[in-house]
Amino acid sequence: MAGYLQKHSSHNIEALDTQPGNLSYSSLEDELKKRRMVPDLIGITAMTFTLIDVFLMIACAKKVYPNSLVVLGGPHTHIFPTETISHENVDFLVQGEGEVVFKELLDNLYDRDTLKSIKGLVFKDGSKVIDTGIATSTDNLDELGIPARDLVNVKDYSSLL
Repeated sequence: MAGYLQKHSSHNIEALDTQPGNLSYSSLEDELKKRRMVPDLIGITAMTFTLIDVFLMIACAKKVYPNSLVVLGGPHTHIFPTETISHENVDFLVQGEGEVVFKELLDNLYDRDTLKSIKGLVFKDGSKVIDTGIATSTDNLDELGIPARDLVNVKDYSSLL
């Protein structure tokens, strides 16, 4: 996701991988406070078996950045979009392959009419939920770019010491 944004946009992005650092929720709040910018949008991957952690992370993020919007992507949002978007602190879902959709969401974050035409989004529009369907898959993976390994400590992913 970040690699695609680096290649195809001018959006400022940061990444925080909480698992390698073994962060607690209080240390997550501290880490968020250290960030160099207040995010317009906070993106989190949601898998069904991590959903409780996702909601606890959202609570931490909203405590530090109450005005930031939250978008979830991943398998859980694809399988359970209605239930997931109903959470009070979830503003958007990305369904399907997310790189292009996420960029379009960032490009049009405050333009509800345009958001309604972006395939792969679920979001709240007042009391109504807008579901634009599943994003189409990319045939050419080279278009997605190289992963943004500069945003994480790649040594956290080594199986050799």
